Amino acid sequence: MLDRLVVHIGLHKTGTTWLQRHAFVPAFGVQQLVDSAQPWDDSALQSLVRGLNFDPLAVRAELERRWDGSSLPALSAERLGGHPISGGYDRWDIADRLAEALPGARILVGTRSEGWEESIYAQMIQEGFTGRSLVQPSRTQWKSASWPGCYRDVGGLVEGYRQRFGRDRVAELPYELLRDKPEHFTKLLAEVCTHEALRGATVAAEHRENPRAPDLERLRLANHFKVSALNPSPLVDLGPRGAAWLARILKPF
Repeated sequence: MLDRLVVHIGLHKTGTTWLQRHAFVPAFGVQQLVDSAQPWDDSALQSLVRGLNFDPLAVRAELERRWDGSSLPALSAERLGGHPISGGYDRWDIADRLAEALPGARILVGTRSEGWEESIYAQMIQEGFTGRSLVQPSRTQWKSASWPGCYRDVGGLVEGYRQRFGRDRVAELPYELLRDKPEHFTKLLAEVCTHEALRGATVAAEHRENPRAPDLERLRLANHFKVSALNPSPLVDLGPRGAAWLARILKPF
């Protein structure tokens, strides 16, 4: 049974990678049930996120099969909270599937209040985005979802999960608390997961400065010349190495 399951739904740039690498690890008696390094290849996540052949009993059975039966089971993927580029348009479909497949889970939501949009934009550029900002021309919003959509509505996200899972089973994890007071963050994490061993994960999250504006602009221009999930049909595909070379020769730009 997965009654102790912890589901961490992100969001982007709120300490997700820190949790996956420094807290949700065997050293603290935690087993991740999906591959956080390549979540897009995981069959259970594909079903939960995209709804492909979704069968709640099958998803639960697959996760139970992966669990060792003794560690704290954790499912962590920032895509479960939606995606910034698409404005989180599918977050409630995902929430409904999670509630149907894993109704007894505890839900963790990463939040952030400082420099959030700037950090997300920098990450999207490094993933292949070609836009000059996250905000796209208003005409596109009539036919397609785009930033911010409902993605920035963290309060609404938390409330929606509380309605689905219960108020006492949904907790916010502030990025600023992790960055500035990691011992308080891990105390909160241990309490909401009811797993005392997590108090030991007190390494502070590394604060990474976003690339400088000129560096981001060179990467953005180079992204026009490589295939990525955010630019699947470039006019000319130089490949990752070619695009990296182009970004370097644009350095005086």
